[in-house]
Amino acid sequence: TKKAMDELEAGQVLEIHATDKGAKNDLAAWAKSGGHELLQTEEGDVLKFWIKKG
Repeated sequence: TKKAMDELEAGQVLEIHATDKGAKNDLAAWAKSGGHELLQTEEGDVLKFWIKKG
């Protein structure tokens, strides 16, 4: 995730799919610490995240 975000410009969005429930807390904390916006949904066993680079 960090490598992909490093390649984006401010305002661009990265979409992430995960099945690990721990990703919710991990990505939320990481996005907040980096000044990014995070949106998330859950579809069955798949967690979908969108991180907008700050």
